[in-house]
Amino acid sequence: MRIIFNTQEGFIMRKVFYVVLGSGLFLFDFSLQASPKTAPRTPWFTTDPNLMTKEMIIEANIQNHITPAGLLLYTAVFPWSDQNKYLFSHDVADLPAWQGYLMAAYAFKEAVTGQDQDLQILRLTKGLLKYYEVTGIPGLLGRSAMPDYTGPRLPWMSDETDRPTRFWMQGPQGQWWRNGVAKDHFNLAVFGVAIPLALERLGRIQLAPETKQALLDFLMPLVRRFVQNGFEIADWNGKTTEFGNLSPQIANGFNQLLSLHILVTAAYFDNQIYQVYRYGRKKWARTIQYSLEALGQFVSRYIDEKRGEIDKPSFSDMQATGLAYISLALQDVTKDYLEPIRDGIQGLWKFMRYERNPMFAIPFIATIRMQDLPRMAAIVEDLRDFPIDKYEGLTLYKDTTYIQPLANRPYNSNYWKSNPFRLTLAPPPPRTENEAVHAGMDYLLAYWMGRFFGLVPAE
Repeated sequence: MRIIFNTQEGFIMRKVFYVVLGSGLFLFDFSLQASPKTAPRTPWFTTDPNLMTKEMIIEANIQNHITPAGLLLYTAVFPWSDQNKYLFSHDVADLPAWQGYLMAAYAFKEAVTGQDQDLQILRLTKGLLKYYEVTGIPGLLGRSAMPDYTGPRLPWMSDETDRPTRFWMQGPQGQWWRNGVAKDHFNLAVFGVAIPLALERLGRIQLAPETKQALLDFLMPLVRRFVQNGFEIADWNGKTTEFGNLSPQIANGFNQLLSLHILVTAAYFDNQIYQVYRYGRKKWARTIQYSLEALGQFVSRYIDEKRGEIDKPSFSDMQATGLAYISLALQDVTKDYLEPIRDGIQGLWKFMRYERNPMFAIPFIATIRMQDLPRMAAIVEDLRDFPIDKYEGLTLYKDTTYIQPLANRPYNSNYWKSNPFRLTLAPPPPRTENEAVHAGMDYLLAYWMGRFFGLVPAE
């Protein structure tokens, strides 16, 4: 980032920055800052406000979403005794990401309660390992997979003509999988491995040898292939996936932060990756700081008055950023490079503080700025309002210029990657037997990560 000039216009000092973000050159004008207002809470559903009671119900329900192969079908149609419903439930787009959520949630839960979660973590890790079996390529993930189906293409399976960059295809053994994995899927699958390994390293949990080995059997081929491909996620054909370019371009703090988290998780187990990680943390820390600070300034300036006219970072990318950061913070506390990264995260907080997103707020408040603890009141309110039964259904809504408490928003397969400005106008009709049901891994990770850092109450 280069400061080009400062000018005095009237009584307002304006700073103008040229910043390279991704492949574009942007002129940022940082003068005044606006902030979105929060709408009043107007719930359209009722739920149990007791956090622990809700955790137990959601935890029991989520078991129904895990296949015999160990894959989390986070949006599913039941009962699975109906094979058509079982197979159709595999038609999801973000499976590795939300599987990583759940794996991390179990690790945090064990650290908080002392209750062994080894079997849960092992089951889900073996599920992710199924990708290597299905694709025939160690280190290759997909958006979804069906390890137990080798029949003909089903009517709902998009093919290459429908979606050239992400479609259903058969692996060498005839099993089906959905290709085109994106950077957030990759990042959060690694997150699901990183947290159990980090918490064991910190002495907070104990992993059985079989579980630790399974985690490494999944992690190491994934990261080695990623490094060999120049920080780009290569698909089955060797080409970079549509949203798979994590190469550390100049001032691209998002790519660099995610890459550091991915590298450090494997660096403890591979000296060559450790050397790559050491180089990256030295070279990228300041560009992470500057680009994220600039992005935070820009978005906080325009988020209210010009909402809809700017290319705001996706809500999904911001929750992924928060989790990549906390993975780094738990795994490497080297001050001379972590402090600039924290400054960059603090830059994003200029607008993320309003969005009631626990995947960003909890890591930030716990490790960077405890003075912002009052912001957790909104997070806890949303967790108390979190629905036990969320499902797909025709919901009328509109996007507003106000941050909406979770109780005002439509159901979502994962609230923390969804639009917090969205207001429900008319709720969906009651759930039918053919309605897809959403799992609650988003609640479990927010609750247990919040408990781990002492920011969310038990009940």
